[in-house]
Amino acid sequence: MPTTHPIVADITDLQAADQNFDGITYAKGASVLKQLAAFVGDEAFRDAARAYFVKHEYANTSLDDFLAALEQASGRNMGDWADAWLRTSGVPHLGVELELDAQNVVRSAALVQRGTDPVSGEPILRPHVLTVGSYELEEGRLVRQDSQRVELNGERVELGFLVGRPAPAVLLPNDGDETYAIIEFDERSQQNLLQHLGGLNASLPRA
Repeated sequence: MPTTHPIVADITDLQAADQNFDGITYAKGASVLKQLAAFVGDEAFRDAARAYFVKHEYANTSLDDFLAALEQASGRNMGDWADAWLRTSGVPHLGVELELDAQNVVRSAALVQRGTDPVSGEPILRPHVLTVGSYELEEGRLVRQDSQRVELNGERVELGFLVGRPAPAVLLPNDGDETYAIIEFDERSQQNLLQHLGGLNASLPRA
């Protein structure tokens, strides 16, 4: 939308602060915090938060102070993560590309990312750590049979765990709601979801 903006903004006065409290600050910000914890790992995230609060007790801080604590705890480059997630606009689209043989066995599978920052016009290529869930039909219900943690850096990552197996009824990227994205289903998954959505009882994947 025309009102889109990055999560990080220059707050020069109280009026700027008031204008920046919106759905991006709250909804997208909360979702990206979940992705941050998934990206560095829950234990590293807790360790970084503890160290950050102890070091800066009763003091003012900046984003760089928190990123430094995360780098120390996780060993990851948080500058690149912050540039991709906090200083760009727009929503990435995530989907699975499947190639099946005549028996519906998976020949190849990849998690792909696309999207364009509506402010800069640049492609959206954010790092994601998320779960890809596979569901099968059992007596009219969609039941999770497997889930795999996947890390996507760039446009695509191969999903080797699916190759050579019968294609699941539904493949659900971001099955654990770990990241911020629009999900685009492969044709097989979309068809099964439309026919059997009432059989998806678990509240989080249903949402």
